[in-house]
Amino acid sequence: MPLVDVLYGWLAKDRDPQVDRIFSAALEQAEPPFAARMIKLLFERKSESAWTALVSNQDRLDDDARHQLQREEPLLRAGIAAAARSTSAHARKNALLLLAQSPETQLTYLLGDALRDGDAEVRALAAKVLRGKVQCILDESARQVAAGKPITRIWRQNEDLLEVVREGLRTYSLHQRDEVLEVSLWLARELGEALWASLESSSSRTAYAVQEYLEEWNGPRLAAFALLALARKQWRAQGRTMLRSWSGDEYLISLMRNSDLLSDCKIRHGLQAIKQPAWFVVRVARIIDLPPDVRAKLPFWIMHLGYSDSERMNFLRACQASAMPEVHRAAVYTLAELGNIAADHILREASLRPCPMNQFARWYLHGRRLADERGGRSRNRTRDAAQPSALPRFARGAN
Repeated sequence: MPLVDVLYGWLAKDRDPQVDRIFSAALEQAEPPFAARMIKLLFERKSESAWTALVSNQDRLDDDARHQLQREEPLLRAGIAAAARSTSAHARKNALLLLAQSPETQLTYLLGDALRDGDAEVRALAAKVLRGKVQCILDESARQVAAGKPITRIWRQNEDLLEVVREGLRTYSLHQRDEVLEVSLWLARELGEALWASLESSSSRTAYAVQEYLEEWNGPRLAAFALLALARKQWRAQGRTMLRSWSGDEYLISLMRNSDLLSDCKIRHGLQAIKQPAWFVVRVARIIDLPPDVRAKLPFWIMHLGYSDSERMNFLRACQASAMPEVHRAAVYTLAELGNIAADHILREASLRPCPMNQFARWYLHGRRLADERGGRSRNRTRDAAQPSALPRFARGAN
């Protein structure tokens, strides 16, 4: 028997994890015949240290071996965690590559250390994996919203990943990976003041980098950022520039699904400067092409965008006459919230025709008339129709 076979046989019988580490170090440089033999032995050993060795050298595995590696989820999880802490940059990179391919959420905390890694290639790969993970979560969130499902649990289930973004934003000057800044803008509402503290700090390099890349990153995922920027003195101009540059349904949908942000009066006021934006649908015939939840937000939004009073009222009149119940209902609620003479005229039209909200319109107008007669409340009957005082009830709690 050749001496090498004797050696392999002896090592295969030794269950000490140190043997797996020997195989791992050798596998990185082994020629194909020997590499295949080592891989076979490691699979047979089926231990955490064996899976760590396999994860550390996943670039040496063929497709069948990778599938076999991933079928053992507990071992794979342990292997990725251990390989990510290896002294070998090669092993750490392979761990990140497997993490990128895995739906695993328990290991995303590893990306925080990887962003601070001493190896530039590891930092770059960690930033790309982080971007991909966040993108997957946002895609899933969009699917759930489109299906009418609540999304509040998504970030609760991925708090570790959100914390990695938060920490990556805070330590940007150390790793200087711009992908972290991009996903931070995607998550503007989730990060809250942590983002703005970084962007508004006079000593931070973050603001300079964001301004440099903002045009390149500009897209529908920045809808929440653009709206929130309207309430920040230092970023208001950038927010307006973005909103004025957008066109197309993907932007409209993303903005409408952030309608709850308009509960901030500063954001509502900032929208007045966005004159007839190309992304907003003003032709009622086009509304049918949009998702139902998006259609229902349009009547409220037109009251805050830079349209003339006559354009707003014409749009609301067309919406309240729509055969789409969510559009009709939203228009009637918005008109009732306005409470001015022009809105009352349109509500009177709704009260006189057979439609889902005619009873509500009649009730509302009757209540207004009684209140005016009894002096139970004072109203400015000439209040500007473009200035609703609060977020209409139908729009509260929007996703």
